[in-house]
Amino acid sequence: MIRRIFAGIYHWMAMCGLVMKDDEPIEVRDPDREWGPAADGLMLSAKPRGQRLSVVLKNSGMEEIRANIPAWLFFYHLDIAPAPPLTNFGKHALDPKRAGRRTEIVLTRGKAIEAELPIDSLYDLGDGSYRITVRCEIAGRKLVSNEVSVG
Repeated sequence: MIRRIFAGIYHWMAMCGLVMKDDEPIEVRDPDREWGPAADGLMLSAKPRGQRLSVVLKNSGMEEIRANIPAWLFFYHLDIAPAPPLTNFGKHALDPKRAGRRTEIVLTRGKAIEAELPIDSLYDLGDGSYRITVRCEIAGRKLVSNEVSVG
């Protein structure tokens, strides 16, 4: 019973964008997901979920990838056009002084890690439509996601 409680809390935190999580293979959960170009065995995908953004980092290569990355909010860089202003929460959350925390991730062959970014909490999106591309760098590889529209 305790295990289910902690699993539920962890799942809730992941859905709120507070932690990254891995689940069943992404091909099973979301077979129509689009991907950015592969970079030496790694791929990045973005998909809107209402006013939030699901970002998946997948190892499609043959080798295991181990990396020490910044906290997810500083690991993923969002290119949003047109550029919306940050909310008060976004100004605080994206303050460079908070970028010191790091996390180690391990991506075995075929494994994917998903993070849900609360773009509606970070940016004042208003009623407009925005084009978003996600970028990150891991293990010396620069990745770019597919472009998505939100709003």
